[in-house]
Amino acid sequence: MKQKNSFNIWMPISIVLFIALVASLMTNGFAASSYENAISTLNKLNANEYNPDSKALVNQAIDSLNQAWVAKSGNIGSNGSLVIDIYSDFECPFCSRAVPIVDQIKKEYPGIGIRFNNFPLSKIHPFAQKAAEAGECAREQGKFWEMHDTMFANQEALAVTDLKKYAAGLALDTGRFNQCLDSGAMAGKVTADLNAGVARGVKATPTFFVGTQKIEGALPYSQFKQAIDSQLKG
Repeated sequence: MKQKNSFNIWMPISIVLFIALVASLMTNGFAASSYENAISTLNKLNANEYNPDSKALVNQAIDSLNQAWVAKSGNIGSNGSLVIDIYSDFECPFCSRAVPIVDQIKKEYPGIGIRFNNFPLSKIHPFAQKAAEAGECAREQGKFWEMHDTMFANQEALAVTDLKKYAAGLALDTGRFNQCLDSGAMAGKVTADLNAGVARGVKATPTFFVGTQKIEGALPYSQFKQAIDSQLKG
C-alpha cells in the first residue's frame, strides 16, 4: 500500500483573486508596503467573479500580496534568489514530518527564502486555526520560527492555554501575546494565507512551492534537493 504523505481535502474555492484586485494592481492601488490592506483586499474577494482563465493575473496578484508581507514576515532568506513557499497546518501530522526537511534545507541552502503560509484544515483539525494565529502573534515579536518549532514538537497540546504557556516559555511579552491571541487580531492574516493557497491550487498539507515547482507531502529530502538545484540552475 502506498503511504500517504499529506492530508487531502476536497474544498471548494471559497475566495479567490478576481478582476477588482487585478485592476488595483495595475493602477498601483495595491501598495506592496501595505500589509493590512493586502490582507483586507484578499479577504473581501468574491469567488463568483473569478475567471479560471486569468491564471497569470491571479499569480501576479498573489506575488504582490507576498511582497506586501515581506517586511513583516521574518521568512525571506539572505539573497532571495529562490523562495520556497510552505502551506502548512500545525495540527497536521504529515506537516510535522516536514519540519526536519525544512531544517535541512535551511542548513544546506542558507541563501534560500523560506516563507511559511498558514493553511489550517479546521474541519478536521479543531485547534489548527488558533495555533496558526499564535504563530502570527509570535511573529509580531520576532519569534515565529521558535513558536513554529514548539507547536510542532507539542502537536498533541494546542489548546489556547497551551499556546499561552509556550509563549511564556519563549520569553515573549505574554500580555501582548495573550491580547493578540484572544482578540483574534491575526485571524485575517491566517484567512488571507488560506485563500491565497486555495487560489494557487493547494489541496493538501503540507504543500511546497519550490520556486515554480509544486511538491505535495513530506517527501524524502532528496526530492526537495533535486527541485531546488533545478530551480537554481534556471
